[in-house]
Amino acid sequence: MPINQYACECNIAANFPALHGLGFISVSLRANTQILITTEGLVLTGASVGELSITAYGTYENFTCPGKAGVSYEWMQRYDCEHDKMYFIPKGGDRSYYEGEVTANISMIKAVSYETFSASAASGPHTPYLMYPHHDGHDFSYTDRPINVTGRWTGAGPVESLLPADSEVYLTSFTWEQTPPNWPTASYSFIASLTGGEL
Repeated sequence: MPINQYACECNIAANFPALHGLGFISVSLRANTQILITTEGLVLTGASVGELSITAYGTYENFTCPGKAGVSYEWMQRYDCEHDKMYFIPKGGDRSYYEGEVTANISMIKAVSYETFSASAASGPHTPYLMYPHHDGHDFSYTDRPINVTGRWTGAGPVESLLPADSEVYLTSFTWEQTPPNWPTASYSFIASLTGGEL
């Protein structure tokens, strides 16, 4: 018989606090703590760091062709064992792109443009193929539901209230995607420091 040492909650996803009425499809937090045992048997614990992932619906528009956009940010992690703090240091600028038909709520400074394509006859010779422009750039911005992306310092919105006190989140990637006639989706990935962090 399984033993549950800790209090847990099991309910339907529609009642999950961060999902209720906010258009979120899924929210997940996975984390672990750095633990080191010395040869003398001394147990040393470090920072508790994990990944916070959010997927939600964007705003519906009458798109005619598929589209996708995204941005990624790099962070260096440095742990200060004397003060028990994990430092997150920005590494380089953002790398962003968009291709196909995207919402006007997405913008960036274009650096390089070229054409991409997708064609497969696996489902038969009458399967449509796609050709669309692809743009790479920087200074990405997304100003739509549920969480605006205005740079690497973007927070996790109402989801942050579910994290332990003094937690910090740092955006690592964002992807917006739509395939007509479906609703667009927006996906966010954050580094989550559950024991606090600062620059």
